[in-house]
Amino acid sequence: MKPTPFVCLLGLLLPSCAPEGNESGSEASQVSSPPEPEVVQETDVHGFELGEREYTIPAAYIPSIRVGGQKDFIRIKFPDFAAEIVLDEKSAGKSDKTGRAQIFSVTDHDYPRIEYTEREDGAIIACRRGMMAQSGCGTIFEYAGMEWTLLFPIGLRDEVEALVGRATQLLEKHSVEIRQESAK
Repeated sequence: MKPTPFVCLLGLLLPSCAPEGNESGSEASQVSSPPEPEVVQETDVHGFELGEREYTIPAAYIPSIRVGGQKDFIRIKFPDFAAEIVLDEKSAGKSDKTGRAQIFSVTDHDYPRIEYTEREDGAIIACRRGMMAQSGCGTIFEYAGMEWTLLFPIGLRDEVEALVGRATQLLEKHSVEIRQESAK
């Protein structure tokens, strides 16, 4: 019996990985491949209502969602947009340890080295300077009566107004106002 090379243990299909007496690479001797990852089509969508708007966003753009409970949570990452848009009703209206608005993933815990600045409209921008910061900075903006968080890399801090504008456009593009029938 020939020794099993290390690459065979990694699951790579090489002729040298075939058992003795079967160098043909037949199905019986092939190392099974892992299943192909499921490809999410842009036609697969998450539809949900928030406030007075109904949203329809491709599922591929939503890495995390929890709606319909007491506190909704939606994390949206549109392609070709350098920021993430997050709705976190647990953080909405809360303050961080400094008394400023709590920003999901930036000031929602006791993180060290947070720097604060303000946007043109007075809203807070908070940036974590630590090694663990995934997005680095965040700010809160309102869209359709809901408090959203925008997470973005620290290198884009000076472009925050344009990022908020683009985030608003993206939410607008993927939502419609729910028409409330007036009582007759």
